[in-house]
Amino acid sequence: MEITLLALCLMCFSTAASDSQSICELKNIYQDEKASTQVDGVSEGCWTSFHTKDGYEVHILDLQFSSYLEYPILKLTAAVPSIIVITSSTPKNFKNIFLQTIGNTTFYVSSEISMLRLKYEPVPPVKGSGLVFWVNEKFGGVTSYTAIQDPSNITFRGKTGTSLPLACQFSLEALKEKSLLHVQSEKELVKSCLIGSSSEEIYIINIPDHVNVKNVSVDVGLSKTKLVLRGPVGTHWKINAQTLNLLSNNPTQLNGMVIPPIKNISDSAKEIKELALDYYKVKGIAITYTEIHLNSPSIKLKIRSREHSPVTERPVEPTTTSPPISMQLFTSPDYISQLDLSSKVQTNRKIYAQVSIKVHGFLNLNPKVSGCVVRSSDSQVVERMLSYKQEQCLPKLCSNKARISFTLDTIKDLPDGTWELDCGVIFCLSYNCTAPQTVKRKMQVVQSSGVIPNPCFEFSLSSVLGIAFGGFLIGVLLVSALWFIKIRTAYEEGVHKGGASDPNKPRDDLPLEIR
Repeated sequence: MEITLLALCLMCFSTAASDSQSICELKNIYQDEKASTQVDGVSEGCWTSFHTKDGYEVHILDLQFSSYLEYPILKLTAAVPSIIVITSSTPKNFKNIFLQTIGNTTFYVSSEISMLRLKYEPVPPVKGSGLVFWVNEKFGGVTSYTAIQDPSNITFRGKTGTSLPLACQFSLEALKEKSLLHVQSEKELVKSCLIGSSSEEIYIINIPDHVNVKNVSVDVGLSKTKLVLRGPVGTHWKINAQTLNLLSNNPTQLNGMVIPPIKNISDSAKEIKELALDYYKVKGIAITYTEIHLNSPSIKLKIRSREHSPVTERPVEPTTTSPPISMQLFTSPDYISQLDLSSKVQTNRKIYAQVSIKVHGFLNLNPKVSGCVVRSSDSQVVERMLSYKQEQCLPKLCSNKARISFTLDTIKDLPDGTWELDCGVIFCLSYNCTAPQTVKRKMQVVQSSGVIPNPCFEFSLSSVLGIAFGGFLIGVLLVSALWFIKIRTAYEEGVHKGGASDPNKPRDDLPLEIR
């Protein structure tokens, strides 16, 4: 019966994988340092300087296995005497763990886990901080707490570092950050393949719906990258990149700017490939397809050039470039003459503002200003709402831009000084809109000394009437002149019109005279 169930599980897994294999031959790349796409799980854990009076380290392992690993095999090596406490967040996904051990180790195993060929003491079925509390009470402390998915080989190297805390305090950490621990997991957790060959490339990251993940951070070490990010409902992507063309079915944060979902995308590899080619309107382009099956609250993902080695990889660092949202001020409605930062702006002068977002490929976020305030920079801050008008603009000229105009009449009763214009900007794709994000610009404001000269002529009512009456007189004179010309040049009319006496009739009896 158990063999039948195992076969059914493997059949289900192979069926799920067959869709991906239909577009390319996937290779297992998890923990492969040569792969262009690097994926690391991030989960809660701790690492301290604790050891018992007998010199034993105390380690807690939260072993998480995928459902297709019904009988996982694990090799565990301890370089120093260790007490190993084993628990699992996925006890229903497997039946027995076959554990091979090397080193001086003592095992304590949660009562809901069955271990083959291993002597161990039972542990109450508690998780997380509850288990840490139990271990603290029994052994006096905890050296480390680590959550690992689908491990095949675990090695404890011994504590390293000089500034380790004394007590276990949970924080998000990646396995690579723990030098006391070396873990090899099943490489099937991340699969990838390359379709075609071209200098231009689309990177597709697909996290199927059965994977439990909430937050994914993506560091893109390439410029002008076409990227497709697909994840289960509830997944949030945080991207650090230079220039990027983006398509995603989840909310994303790109260099600090929040972008709502763009399109619904299924987890079918074939459908994602076709959608990516249609969205970017390209043919004959290379595609790097990566499928992630790593169950982790958070995932770190790095995309780099195939020619780069780990040594030359662009380091992850905070973005120091200009912000994605910027505001420019102009003095005229043609939005050509920019207002200099040092220019003094009179309160009754009309100002034209343009809010721009860094263009990310073909994406148009349709920004709109949702509200503005002006704020003084004095020790006693004064803030007032600002009235403004949305300015119309052709879509071709205003892609990822919004234009408004305003005056500073709202602060005309306040003294001169430096004021900050603070506007909220929302972005909408279809019916999905983001929360307002702020964009700020400082101005030197002075009170109006008088009416600002208007470049256009202004006409009063009397001026208009005078011009109309003058036009009427000119019309009368022109009609009179035309009438006079008609009278003086008209043909003589009478009874003999057209006869011999008609002076206008041509005569044949006169000689032809040429002068």
